[in-house]
Amino acid sequence: MEGERGNSVVVARAISTSLGSITSPLLLSLELAESSGRISRLPTMGTTCSTITVVSGDGCGSLASRCGISASDFYSYNPSPTLCSTLVVGQKVCCTAGGLPVPSQNADGSCASYLVPAGDSCSAIAASNSITVANLETWNAQTWGWGGCGSLQAGQNICLSTGTPPMPAPVDGTKCGPQVPGTAKPAAGTNLTSLNPCPLNACCDVFVLPRSLPSRCTLLTSHQLGTMRHHG
Repeated sequence: MEGERGNSVVVARAISTSLGSITSPLLLSLELAESSGRISRLPTMGTTCSTITVVSGDGCGSLASRCGISASDFYSYNPSPTLCSTLVVGQKVCCTAGGLPVPSQNADGSCASYLVPAGDSCSAIAASNSITVANLETWNAQTWGWGGCGSLQAGQNICLSTGTPPMPAPVDGTKCGPQVPGTAKPAAGTNLTSLNPCPLNACCDVFVLPRSLPSRCTLLTSHQLGTMRHHG
């Protein structure tokens, strides 16, 4: 029996290698009997792969070792010719056949959202989610408070996929706008600037911190939805 299981491993790996990146309806569920035990099952073809995350000092050799697979299998599962020269910390790589998992739009049409922590960057966010910085710029064009990757702020709620933008994260102390704590998500298509309107003669910046001013305020357009400015 042990010899038969070993032969099954060889056959399964040969099938996986020969198919490469070709999507097939063939379902492969042969258990691997490798003594390392680091991979328990070959994936279903056409699904997402099993991944590990690149850490400081990693190269393709160490990644293959951490996956518990041969170098040839690693390159088969990660076929980009520039992968080894462009690895960045936080990036995901495949240890099995299949595509890298990426965030997807929710069933209600809203985007997959992400709350930005302090010290994060678009490049790091893109690498860890197998997307690009250009994706982030495009998908967040209508996101509340978005000023581009060069102005990314901790506490921003941003899109990691296509779909309608998320509600901005609540901010304690805000008096008007969609970031007032407890504000419910409105119906699709609602202009967020209409939520919790600022009082007369009070201007709100993009993070809706009210400032009493004697003059009128007007809405700005583009990415600074809800931003207001003072006309002296």
